[in-house]
Amino acid sequence: MADAKNAATLQPFDASSYHVGIAVGMFNGHITEPMKKLAIETLTNDYKIPEEQIHVVPVAGAADMPAVLEALARSEKIDCLIALAVVIRGETAHFDFVAKIITEAVKEVQLKHAKAVAFGVATVDTGAQAQARIDHARGYAAAALHTARGLKGLSLY
Repeated sequence: MADAKNAATLQPFDASSYHVGIAVGMFNGHITEPMKKLAIETLTNDYKIPEEQIHVVPVAGAADMPAVLEALARSEKIDCLIALAVVIRGETAHFDFVAKIITEAVKEVQLKHAKAVAFGVATVDTGAQAQARIDHARGYAAAALHTARGLKGLSLY
C-alpha cells in the first residue's frame, strides 16, 4: 500500500462549472465499477460537479481506451479526463503490451490537447493488489481537477 506521507494533499475547490470525461474499462469490472462510483462521488460531493457534467464512457478494457480518451479530449466542453482500468499480470507478455498501450495513450492525449488525464489504471500483479487500489479513484478524480485548474490558470500571453 502507498505510504500516506507521500500522498498529495489536495483540498477540494468549487469545480461546479467543470465537465469531466471518464473512460472506464469493463474488464475486471468488479474493481473498475467501485472505482467509477468513488470517482463520481468525489467529483459530485467534494468538488460540486453536477452529475450531468460527468461523461462516462464504458470501454472493453485498457487497450480499448485510446480512441475514447482522444474523442473526449477533442471536446472543448471537457475540462479533464480520468482513465480507470485494471491490468493484472498473467503468464504471458500481454500485460506488458496493454500497460504500454494505455500509458502511451494517456501521455499522448495530455500533450496533444493540453488536458489533464488522470492515470487511474492499476497495473498490478494480483487481484488483491487491484482491490487494495479501489480507493485510489478518489485521488485520480482530485488530481484531474487540480491539474485542469492549473492549466486553466496558465497565462500564455
